[in-house]
Amino acid sequence: MTKNVKHKRAQYPIAWDLVFKLCHEDGRFAYAGTTFWCQDDVGLKPFGMGCDWISNILHIYCLHLRVR
Repeated sequence: MTKNVKHKRAQYPIAWDLVFKLCHEDGRFAYAGTTFWCQDDVGLKPFGMGCDWISNILHIYCLHLRVR
């Protein structure tokens, strides 16, 4: 399970970087799908960062990989 990361007003797709890294042509794993785990215990609030609006990340990616 993984989340994407926000750092200094930028959002990084760590979940998908992980899939690309583990499932490249010569990789040991094959991508088999994704399940979204929504965090319903986290309140939905916008966070102001200077003049920018950034939302909460309310879900986690459960990545399904298969050994080749």
